[in-house]
Amino acid sequence: MLRPYLVLLIQMMMCIPITVLAHQPRIVTSESITVHKPEISQAFYAELHGHPQTYLIVADRPFDLYLQLTVPKIPHARTDFFLTISRDAHRLQRFDGGATTWKTFTEPFAGDRYLTGPEYEDSDAPPGQYQIVVSSPDNQGKYVLAIGKIESFTLADWLHTLAVLPKMKAFMGKSPFTAYLNLIGLTVLVPLLAIIFVIMLLARSIRRRRRTRAMLSSG
Repeated sequence: MLRPYLVLLIQMMMCIPITVLAHQPRIVTSESITVHKPEISQAFYAELHGHPQTYLIVADRPFDLYLQLTVPKIPHARTDFFLTISRDAHRLQRFDGGATTWKTFTEPFAGDRYLTGPEYEDSDAPPGQYQIVVSSPDNQGKYVLAIGKIESFTLADWLHTLAVLPKMKAFMGKSPFTAYLNLIGLTVLVPLLAIIFVIMLLARSIRRRRRTRAMLSSG
């Protein structure tokens, strides 16, 4: 009796597109951020509030260090950010966003528009302690720092992405209620609701089986 429901549930979970976004989204709430698994593609949504923000990477082996700075394409968006990269307190590179040509990019799943700016990659970065500092002349403004290139989403990452989508929309200057009114809603939220429906059917079937057994044992 339960087997058809279980088979349907497993099939739907396998069909959910986990990698609906290229980057795992991270909402930044502090001035110092420790980056775990820096080769995994992650996007840090942040805003400067009077101080620079520092991203710390500790590597015990060579790795692919990839960084790209973007900003939301919204009214009064600013691009005069500085991106400074250091290893073991020695500066490797410093980008001036004011001297960079920024290009428009539309994220296809969420439907948001960005300006992409400075990009840095060292495919064989040596071990060490890396500091990536994002600042601006007055240390104000919104930006998104992409770190890593390997697209990897677990089920936990997928659930986290669903949870932070409203915050991402607010970051982009849009209503949080529009978080799922896009391709993500069609490819992720609809299957999720279907899974919830199947779980409800399973729970109902289990309750019926228990009632039947209780009636048989009492008779």
